[in-house]
Amino acid sequence: MHDLKNQVLVVDDDQAICDIVSRMLERLGHKPVSVRSGQSAVDEYQRGSYDLVLLDVDMPRMSGKEVYATLRQGAEDLPVVFMTGYRTEELASLLEDDAAVGFLAKPFPLAQLRSTMDAMLACVVPSLVPEGVRE
Repeated sequence: MHDLKNQVLVVDDDQAICDIVSRMLERLGHKPVSVRSGQSAVDEYQRGSYDLVLLDVDMPRMSGKEVYATLRQGAEDLPVVFMTGYRTEELASLLEDDAAVGFLAKPFPLAQLRSTMDAMLACVVPSLVPEGVRE
């Protein structure tokens, strides 16, 4: 059984982005944990229990696409939302068959984060979206 709050793993090599997104998630009633590298994301995911991952695409050493591929090996239905400052069309076309993938173009407003997360969580397990978060 899940808590009322969703555990969300935030992965971005930019500490400022991690801090901003974590604050946004807290405002939405979620419990964020942030890490700043791809390998840290894989390690943290294996240690914890996460309902959704917000994942930067462009990171040094281990890209967001590599993290995604690693996470998918053991969690095919885990909702993953890619965050990028670049165009999302190419990435979206590569992953179009995966219903558990979403995209956010940085910078994104709180309302867009909320609607994207609501859609992703509703596709997997509708009861995971906390009460009071839906509009």
